[in-house]
Amino acid sequence: YRITLKSGQGFLKADFDEDGELVRTYQRFENIPLPLDVRRELYVAHKGWSMTENKYIASGRGEMLEKEMYKIKIENGSRSQKIKLDPRSLGRTSVASKQ
Repeated sequence: YRITLKSGQGFLKADFDEDGELVRTYQRFENIPLPLDVRRELYVAHKGWSMTENKYIASGRGEMLEKEMYKIKIENGSRSQKIKLDPRSLGRTSVASKQ
């Protein structure tokens, strides 16, 4: 069975087996408020830049997320960059990287 939840900013799909157990999930959202730790990492690594767009993509098996990624577009005057940020690695090392 598949359940899909949609909003104006994205969707979440969840697949369940015959017993109602969660098998896998996939979600994708655009231009959402970033979690505090993600905002801090972005600010520290890119002072003076402003976020103009973002995408959040995540997937998992069962109740565990296996992959998470924020794709963020930042601008500073006429310059722009695309950043990929893995929120699960925050605090260990700098994870913001140019796309």
